[in-house]
Amino acid sequence: MWSALVSRREVFELFLGSTKAVEGKLRETSQLRFGAGSETLLVWDCDPTQRFLLPSLMVVADDDVQSTLSAIAAAPQAPSPVTALTRILTREEATQQFDDDLLTIDERVFPALTALAFVEAVLHGGGRVGIRQLTPLICRRTLAFAWGRTLASRAGGEAFLELPARWLDVYSLLNSPSTHDTAQYAIDPIVSVLGLLTQIALGRRPETTTGALAYEILNGTQASQELAWEQLAAQLSRQIRIDALQSLTREERGSYLQEALRQMSSSGSYREQGDMAAACAFLATRLAPGSLEHLEILKGEGRPDLLAWYGLFAALQSPKEILSLYGGLGFRSSRDMLRVEDKLASPSADISYSELKILARGGLELLSSRIGHSSELQVELVPYVSTSFTFQLKNRARPKDAQQFFNMEASEPELSSRARLARIAVELSNLARELPDFSEESYSAKRSRRKL
Repeated sequence: MWSALVSRREVFELFLGSTKAVEGKLRETSQLRFGAGSETLLVWDCDPTQRFLLPSLMVVADDDVQSTLSAIAAAPQAPSPVTALTRILTREEATQQFDDDLLTIDERVFPALTALAFVEAVLHGGGRVGIRQLTPLICRRTLAFAWGRTLASRAGGEAFLELPARWLDVYSLLNSPSTHDTAQYAIDPIVSVLGLLTQIALGRRPETTTGALAYEILNGTQASQELAWEQLAAQLSRQIRIDALQSLTREERGSYLQEALRQMSSSGSYREQGDMAAACAFLATRLAPGSLEHLEILKGEGRPDLLAWYGLFAALQSPKEILSLYGGLGFRSSRDMLRVEDKLASPSADISYSELKILARGGLELLSSRIGHSSELQVELVPYVSTSFTFQLKNRARPKDAQQFFNMEASEPELSSRARLARIAVELSNLARELPDFSEESYSAKRSRRKL
């Protein structure tokens, strides 16, 4: 790779077409030095002197991303959006991305993440899209898909902390206000289940009864699964073991589920019914194992958390069968979710989250003529994690309305159950800092490599 440490003025000159100052500082290197003070590091994955190429990566001081993007956007001659060509990271972000200590995750959770993307896509459809009408593109427009890509990239906990609010930010900006409530309704329970699944991927057994059952399905024995189910189903009026449930006829299992659903609907407040919803979802997966055919029926209960648990438990128990449904839709979605971007390659997205916020101040009408597809926008929400959003100007709110949900001077938009979502994200952030737990031998070997 090739790199150059330059001043801010030289950065602007480069994006305006002048390469003389940068070429004098260009060096081929095998190790990145991020610079200090106001220095900016420019990185190319191939020799830029052979043909004129903008850098694939720019590393700026931790507080300079907004000012750098604003200055480039203010120049009419500069490319826009610039983050479609050059990824801009802070030094802190670059240090995390190029650190050798990548998270170790259990990739067996990805079928469940794919199933959650299915469920979320159906919820966003608001009754207009059933599970059989889903496509890979529709699945890529979900928060669950973006979460899966973040996990696949082995991002740190800070990325999970920012992801839900950023996803909702972009969704609110690019869609009409009427769709905002639908999105918020869908992602609240999805984020809760995503947080639990991420703990399992990091090797932790969640403390909740719902999380314990999910963990044991993936990692435990038949006996441990029975024990976890017994604890989760303690509130059911008629308790039954998993093996006994499976020995019943399909009609008897269906009758048992209907009884549990009626009990859930009549017991306590909506929040107090949470464990009951998870128990009912698990029962539903035993009616037709290896399928999601009861999703549409459960949707009539009006509880998105019930659907989220149903997708999770179904995929954990029968991952291959769930991925192969609907012509292999799950295999294609999982493939896209696991696709990790090269650290030194140019961005694959149309624009980064930070630049989108800046350009939105002046309206996004010009952006539609500068992307490769008229109805879709690829946004990099956190470094190296991009996902798709529907982008049709006729469906967008007018600027004065859009500001209700996307105020450039305000903090994040209000999320339902905000405190709970924040707690989940903070827990994941703490987990990421703690893992992996390197042994002394591994640590010594790493120190030796760095000295070389």
